[in-house]
Amino acid sequence: MPWSTPGYSPPPPGWHGDVWGGPRSVPLPQPVVPPRVGKQRRWLVPVLLLVLVAVLVAPLVAGYRSASVSSDQIARELPVSLTSPAATITARPLGDVAAEALNRVVTIETQTPDHQELGTGWLLDTRGDFVTNAHVVEGALSVRIRDRRNATHVGAIMGVDHDQDIAVVRSLDGFDAKALPLTADAEPPVPSDVVILASGRATGHDDQTATVETIARLHQDIPVRGNAEIDPANASTVLYHDMIAMRGQQVFPGNSGGPVMDAYGKVIGIITLASRSTPQAYAIPVGRVSAELLGFAGRPTP
Repeated sequence: MPWSTPGYSPPPPGWHGDVWGGPRSVPLPQPVVPPRVGKQRRWLVPVLLLVLVAVLVAPLVAGYRSASVSSDQIARELPVSLTSPAATITARPLGDVAAEALNRVVTIETQTPDHQELGTGWLLDTRGDFVTNAHVVEGALSVRIRDRRNATHVGAIMGVDHDQDIAVVRSLDGFDAKALPLTADAEPPVPSDVVILASGRATGHDDQTATVETIARLHQDIPVRGNAEIDPANASTVLYHDMIAMRGQQVFPGNSGGPVMDAYGKVIGIITLASRSTPQAYAIPVGRVSAELLGFAGRPTP
């Protein structure tokens, strides 16, 4: 059975799941030997030869030395745009990625006229802006952000895009932590392992705040059906476009809005949909919505 709350659906049919100076190639010109003028001037010939050697060979020696300069010295002289930066980012175990990032994952708590909604959020910047799903904050009269130390922060909704199902909520007293970095890659490799982070309070599974999944497909269109038995006004089908499809462990409704992170510690997606009956989940590629998220976060506090 599909999740009945907005944002989750069953899987689509058929889904399975560096150059040194070498020898000079142009020969040296033959020295010009002046005609003999007499025995008393025989010494001029070797002197002239020595002068020619000094003039012609010395630059070659200097050239060879300059070609023997180390690559580090050469790199320092090149324009910045031509130097290759050292590789400093390496893949890490997903468990280590999760452990380092979880202090920047929070519970988004919203109060509507008739119920409370719980979802997951993650820190976007140093101002205390958190990313979540639009369906988490939809209809909210008030928003609170609860961190992993159980401290509560009053939140303000900075922007919502219902079509993309994204939102940004700001902690009005800020948030003392480093933002989670966003991936610069257009698309993640397929297949590849990722970790989904969640608020255990939101999911009701405190022992599963980090869920390892495998990216199986990209650019998936996923239909989401409302449940007319719960909300007669929500019986239509909504199509989510261009989603990342993952499979692995079970993902829960409270995961909504949580970050999908790769082995380099970068956020590559926002978990948004999942199946209730099978361990399949779907995420919004963060590269598709990052500009809009940062635009929301750039707004002044209301």
